[in-house]
Amino acid sequence: PDGRLQPMRPSEYPVFARHGVIDDYSCLWVQAVADLYNRDGDLQFVTEVWPVMVRALDYYLNRLTDRRLVQAMEFVYFNNPLAYVDCEGATINAFIYRSLLDASILGRVVSDQKNAFRFENAAKQILEAYNRELWNEQSGSYYGAIVRTNLPIPVDDPPTFTLPCKLPLDSKNFTQPTGHAA
Repeated sequence: PDGRLQPMRPSEYPVFARHGVIDDYSCLWVQAVADLYNRDGDLQFVTEVWPVMVRALDYYLNRLTDRRLVQAMEFVYFNNPLAYVDCEGATINAFIYRSLLDASILGRVVSDQKNAFRFENAAKQILEAYNRELWNEQSGSYYGAIVRTNLPIPVDDPPTFTLPCKLPLDSKNFTQPTGHAA
């Protein structure tokens, strides 16, 4: 209902549940459509799914913070200490950045110059914010995320193999750099 796509079909998880929608999977879908178009040149398919793509990306753009990063749920689950944390995360913002770039190219292909331009500009803003806000000069890497302390970390229900986030936050609510962010 909010524009994001379910990570699998059929799914036993309703869209409002933890696994019902996984933010970076919607981004992977955009990237897959771009890869398919680059390989096959199927303009009809891109035209057919374009409105769904615009809606999915608008979900993220509606979640831009004052820092110009997107507040969304991290996932990339293999040993990611931030999996399932709603934050201004490095990995989810990288996924969104790439999806916006892909969509800007596809927008030109389907002759939707307005959205193509909008997605390209949003990608540039996120990249600038990413380097400005998340780069940790001391470590030579990126912070894993900025966590707004007023947002609770959701309970893992139904339970998965992912451990809850226990990263310490510094005085500005940054997590330590993570391998996923790097």
